[in-house]
Amino acid sequence: MTAEGALYGNYESDIYKTRDKEMRDIETFWVLFSRKVAQGEAREGIRRGTVVGEATNFARTLANEPSNILTPSQFADRALAIAAQAGLTARVMEREEMEKLGMNTLLAVSRGSDEPPKLIILRTHEEPQGKKREPLYAFIGKGVTFDSGGISIKPADKMEEMKGDMAGGAAVLGAMVALAQLRPRHPVIGLIPAVENLQVERLSSRGTW
Repeated sequence: MTAEGALYGNYESDIYKTRDKEMRDIETFWVLFSRKVAQGEAREGIRRGTVVGEATNFARTLANEPSNILTPSQFADRALAIAAQAGLTARVMEREEMEKLGMNTLLAVSRGSDEPPKLIILRTHEEPQGKKREPLYAFIGKGVTFDSGGISIKPADKMEEMKGDMAGGAAVLGAMVALAQLRPRHPVIGLIPAVENLQVERLSSRGTW
């Protein structure tokens, strides 16, 4: 928890800040124990805390991204990239496949947006063939990269906070990245439906609609 907390305290969400930006990092970090601890046990504890802390900060960074940057497509691209680094099995389901599977509720959310929907599927490891099936645990996180509430259903006040509607999906991605490095005993799957709920005005030969 000490290593984890240090990473949280060192986190800065000022990636787009251009003025008065503080460049500061922890230079030296000492861990003190109230009892004698084996060196291997201490190193493993620090490793696990670092894994969880870095994965959590990654999720925080995703949640802090503006919605014009973190679109469903960009969310999927980042998920695939970090999954490859962490050793996760990952794939992205596109609109056509979702239509064939009848995922109409998910597809309806993105119907007013120019951004295509994505279903991000992550696995810690494939289940072994020919063996007794293991319990499968699943995480599902909401990945609405921006939620306008449809056609002006929501009040304009604090509308900018609706970019955070994908925080559940970010949390699932962060958890899966951490689990891949912590090596769980049972297989885990993470599902992130990434969509943009936004009514976009389109120009046609009949004018704007």
